[in-house]
Amino acid sequence: MKYAIGIKGWSVVGQIILTPKIEDTPKFYKYDQISKRFYHYVDCVNDILVTREDCIGLECAAVWDPHHIAERLLDEKLGRPSKWGEHMKAENR
Repeated sequence: MKYAIGIKGWSVVGQIILTPKIEDTPKFYKYDQISKRFYHYVDCVNDILVTREDCIGLECAAVWDPHHIAERLLDEKLGRPSKWGEHMKAENR
């Protein structure tokens, strides 16, 4: 969500130089609640129909509210699973 950063959200406190690994386009999956189908997310128009197994291990493309982002970062720092991330895993659908 754009509103997580800026005037009403978190302040930008710095910047980093992107490494080739960081610049790689991440791979996400999408799950259609109506058709119960899985897709590899490309660009909202050209998504690729795949099986559930093809999505295991990928993050679900989703819009996260600022409090969900903060909880996920805290869980990562503390080495515990995120309830939000676990809920969105392909293997749990």
